[in-house]
Amino acid sequence: MKKFMLEDWDRYRDLDLVLANPMLQGAYSLQNTLNIDSDSEKVQLFLQNSIVSEPYLVEDIQNLPVDGVHRDSKWHENHMRELTEFIIKLADEADSVPKYLAANNKFKPK
Repeated sequence: MKKFMLEDWDRYRDLDLVLANPMLQGAYSLQNTLNIDSDSEKVQLFLQNSIVSEPYLVEDIQNLPVDGVHRDSKWHENHMRELTEFIIKLADEADSVPKYLAANNKFKPK
């Protein structure tokens, strides 16, 4: 893992480590790999290849509002549909994941 981890137990999505796997050689690269997480910090090593989904929160389970928004089952269904449609469109249209995300990333890491 990279040196700037805050804690020994921190885990970041390190695509260099993943792509170094001999089983992936030749088939996958940074040009065709998408990194998805619900935590912006975990994707910080490869922001150009990453999208961040809304996390599922304790407030969701307790049926409490989050920032004034009641995230009920309909909210989650809509969010997952938007995320799915975005990923499918990326898969259909992108020649390069980083280039596509630079121009179209509505799920950009913060």
